[in-house]
Amino acid sequence: MAIDDTRHPTERRSNNSRIVLIILAMLAIVALAWAAGFFNVETEGALTAPEVSVSGGSVPEVSVNTADIDVGTRQEEVTVPTVEITPAKD
Repeated sequence: MAIDDTRHPTERRSNNSRIVLIILAMLAIVALAWAAGFFNVETEGALTAPEVSVSGGSVPEVSVNTADIDVGTRQEEVTVPTVEITPAKD
């Protein structure tokens, strides 16, 4: 009887999930250790942004055709219902 040693796609996916969870757990442990003061990170010097220069270029030409919209006012008569409120009895 031959043994089927092939893996199903769901087994590979679960192994990848385990690896991701292990990495996330390790990052969380390192972050908690740093926040609790178990180790300190010291840096020397200041971080400076690189110098960037931009020249030339142009804005593209755009043509937009839209529908015509007419906005106006008109007088309209509207019947408003009356509302009667009867207080609740205690």
